[in-house]
Order: sequence, then C-alpha cells, then structure tokens
Amino acid sequence: MCLCAALASKDIALATGDSETNALAQLLQSQTGAMLYDDALKLWHESPRTIAEEYLSEAHLPVPADWQ
Repeated sequence: MCLCAALASKDIALATGDSETNALAQLLQSQTGAMLYDDALKLWHESPRTIAEEYLSEAHLPVPADWQ
C-alpha cells in the first residue's frame, strides 16, 4: 500500500507540477488515500496510475490527456 501511494504520488506530482513530497502528503490526506488503506476496497490492487487518476478526479484536477 505504501509503495502504491509513493508511486502514485510521482504521477500526481508530474500532473500537477508539485513536488513528490507534497503530492504524497496531499494523497495521504485525501479520500483516495483513505480508500487506498482500506483493505476491504482493495484499491491497492490497482495500478499507481489508476490511483493517481482517482486522486486527481477527487481534487477536481485535470488528468493528463496522454494518460488515457
């Protein structure tokens, strides 16, 4: 789960222009971050890119077109 969060934060930082550290902190404080650590939801089974897309959607930020 931690590895998924760290890898997703790299994509989030790339999409937002923020630092990876800030992206990780924002992800962990978000609803997506809570879902990532909810074992019943198994979001950590998804790719880090999918987790990043979920976070960006939650934050009302655009998902880069080249991710589609």
